[in-house]
Amino acid sequence: MPEDYLTNYYTTVYPTVCLPDPRYLASKEGLTFWCRIIALSSLPIQILTTYCILKKTPESMKPVKSSLLNLNIWCILTGFLLAFVLTPYSFIPFYAGFCTGLATLIGVPMGIQLYLNFELTIVFLISITILFENRSSLITCNIFAIQKSWKRKFWVAYNIFISLAVLAPVFLNPPDQKISKLAILKTEVFYWAKDGTFICAMDYYLIKYGLRRAVRTKE
Repeated sequence: MPEDYLTNYYTTVYPTVCLPDPRYLASKEGLTFWCRIIALSSLPIQILTTYCILKKTPESMKPVKSSLLNLNIWCILTGFLLAFVLTPYSFIPFYAGFCTGLATLIGVPMGIQLYLNFELTIVFLISITILFENRSSLITCNIFAIQKSWKRKFWVAYNIFISLAVLAPVFLNPPDQKISKLAILKTEVFYWAKDGTFICAMDYYLIKYGLRRAVRTKE
């Protein structure tokens, strides 16, 4: 029943209250194309950065060389995966979206793709934190410095584990997709409800906010 009602609403009511943006940059194809152009354009600079870190790092910066290299590698990997493999499209402010990359073409479930998208972002942020921690631990008389190698490994592993564990319940127990799509459709900001869009979580405060905004727009 929810599926029939969703299909009926999407084909009859929705086109009359919200017209899609016809501009190329607002389309899925435009998003995918420019994400890949940006990724390819930045790749030579990232390769040069890798070379400079490996071959041109001065002696005074040797202690942070590994952290810099780790951050640069994650920057390259994250950019490649987000531009070519995942290419996420988010419906802000709702916790919803879909992916238009190569993973979608080979049939990877949308929930898994969005989970990987969040995790890639978190791991990238962790790599930045590792760089700052490494630099901080080199400061003389720093009472918060991590001196032991095993403590640093534990600290990194703990951060990664927490990032994986925090988001897992959200994606393991998603809301009913049909009911959620219909609720968000009525806010007039949801354009591609039938293109594999995945709702990660429902925040009914945001739904009410969207409905109030839609009413004000009509007035």
